[in-house]
Amino acid sequence: MNKGYLRIINILRTLSVPQFYPAEAIMEMVQTRQRSVFMSKNTIAGTVQETGGKVRAKVDHALGDTKGEMLGIKDQVAGNVKKNFGKMEDALKNNN
Repeated sequence: MNKGYLRIINILRTLSVPQFYPAEAIMEMVQTRQRSVFMSKNTIAGTVQETGGKVRAKVDHALGDTKGEMLGIKDQVAGNVKKNFGKMEDALKNNN
């Protein structure tokens, strides 16, 4: 462990609050958060496309543009498919 982590552990040990988590467990949680999690490009692109489709569909619905609304719904569905494909890729990568 580096000096910063040891300093935090020592500070946590000196606190006079009830210790629900020991200092070592807290530091392990912090270190676990720092590990990178793989996210495929499809997951990110699908989420962006899905969100953009939702926004477009809502705006065009409010404006009364049915063609634009349908295009927004199409983007939303296509983004959802791409996002779910990316999630499948993520699960395969993270489990191996």
